[in-house]
Amino acid sequence: MKSVTKLALFAALGALTVSPTYAADAEKPKKEKKGAKEKAPAPIKRAYSKEFTAAYGPAGKLLQKKDNAGAKAMWPQIKASIMNDDDRYEAGLFAYNVGRDTTDTALQNEGLDLMIASPATPADLRKSAAMQRGQMAYNAKQYDVAEKFLRQAYDAGHRGNNVELLL
Repeated sequence: MKSVTKLALFAALGALTVSPTYAADAEKPKKEKKGAKEKAPAPIKRAYSKEFTAAYGPAGKLLQKKDNAGAKAMWPQIKASIMNDDDRYEAGLFAYNVGRDTTDTALQNEGLDLMIASPATPADLRKSAAMQRGQMAYNAKQYDVAEKFLRQAYDAGHRGNNVELLL
């Protein structure tokens, strides 16, 4: 009788472990046909102003040549030529990258501010820019500025980099 009880127990345990996996397999969606490809998101078309393009073109060539000091010297012209949100986004990227390469935190902050302010900046990049700006302000002991940008990053859904602890 004891062997039957053990056998019944093992059968019951086996049924419990098999049934969840069977249910999970039944709930899986069917695969699409072979040959069906996922569509890549279309690249975003930007509409830069003529003024911005004229100012940014020579600076872009300097960046290609790795002449960060020369590109940095062109920043006032680029900044003055910003006419729309796409210009603001691209100028922000430029300023942040040149500031990072030349270790100019003021230029980096200016670039991050431009990217955060531009509606043309993709949401995930705006969230990261706000976090970066908040961290830089925190490291510079500008706690009121840091709180503003860290809160903005947190509200946008950023949960990494100890944002909760910094706030």
